[in-house]
Amino acid sequence: MRQSMTGFASQSGRDTAHSWQWELRGVNNRGLDLRLRLPDGIEGLDPLVRKALAARLSRGSVQVSLRLGAETDVAVPQADPDALDAVVGALAQAEKAAARAGITLAPSTAADILALRGVLTTATPAADTDALRAAVLADFDTALEAFVAARAEEGARLADVVADQVATIENLVADATDASAARAPQQAARLNAQLARVLENTDGVDPDRLTQELALLAVRADVTEEIDRLTGHVAAARALLAEDAPVGRRLDFLCQEFNREANTLCSKSGDAALTKAGLALKPVIEHVISYGMGHFYISQSDKGGLVFGGDLDMYPSYAARGNLPLKEHVMEAGMTLMPMIGKARVLRSWGGIMDMSPDGSPIIDRTHVDGLFLNCGWCYGGFKAVPASGHAYAHLIATGQPHVAATGFRLDRFNTGYGLMDEEGTGAQHNLH
Repeated sequence: MRQSMTGFASQSGRDTAHSWQWELRGVNNRGLDLRLRLPDGIEGLDPLVRKALAARLSRGSVQVSLRLGAETDVAVPQADPDALDAVVGALAQAEKAAARAGITLAPSTAADILALRGVLTTATPAADTDALRAAVLADFDTALEAFVAARAEEGARLADVVADQVATIENLVADATDASAARAPQQAARLNAQLARVLENTDGVDPDRLTQELALLAVRADVTEEIDRLTGHVAAARALLAEDAPVGRRLDFLCQEFNREANTLCSKSGDAALTKAGLALKPVIEHVISYGMGHFYISQSDKGGLVFGGDLDMYPSYAARGNLPLKEHVMEAGMTLMPMIGKARVLRSWGGIMDMSPDGSPIIDRTHVDGLFLNCGWCYGGFKAVPASGHAYAHLIATGQPHVAATGFRLDRFNTGYGLMDEEGTGAQHNLH
């Protein structure tokens, strides 16, 4: 079963003396990194939890926390013997002194004495550590099962997405194969013309050098190898998806190979239809990866470089750069999502002004000024949402009416209060606005 490395689960429980709650959170990591936050007082809990986690998980950064509290209604009231003796002795002395002075005191009751400060105390029964550990571990097993199930559920969804992408790539490779076959007559004529030009200027040319140039012309025109490799990569991707073992790293490497062959196919095509098929491959292979929990996103350029960004600088300025703590935060989030980028070198960094809306959601609407339309306030999501927002924006400009997917992003919501995204907590980061 394919599993993701991200997941969450919680489980709570209680007995007569304690209540507790387990939380398990997982994100991507190169290996298995376990971070436990367990309370003191339950001897032997840490190694048992680590053993259970290691038996069920092989990769991921997993944070496990246990909150343990005492039940307030189990405290048993009891009298402090020393304080009680002191109060009774003082009471006897007071009665004797009053009798000598001829003063009659009202009789004191047990309730009056116990009500005095320090006489009555509350004590919590001594906890049975073994029983508490067993009860807490039983709920941990339940939480761990839910955590593994959450990772498996997300892994199944991811596997379906990857499988669909592989099928799309296969169809596009088939289109490239057809385009390559269709261009054969034109390509042959072009190659013959190039050969003729070369042969017309062979006086004094080294025969070996001439052979090399002719071979180079043929290789530059032939895309059979690229198509064969893409076909082989499709089969390899499907084989990986069928394996019952971790395949994330190998899929990542295979995606790099897909990109390389698609780039080479485009550069060697020399034909509009074949170039179109090669260009169609690239958006399928490349995607912007976003990591909401860490406020991080990353994309790869055609040359292989990584472009990534992250959270806001909490020290506002107009400087087009981030400070060192912010850069460290972004890089830490990136390594949490993709540990392999830890060995990459940072070439440059830049910053800018972030357009934040009051409710953390964008504005896609026309204004009261004729011909003036807005597509702004994307907060953290603009870089990732450009394709979808561009489509909705074009629809708005063309028709004068908001696209059905953007009806909640009207400008007048701030005047009317109707449809404010923050009321439902659905803004990109509504708690910061």
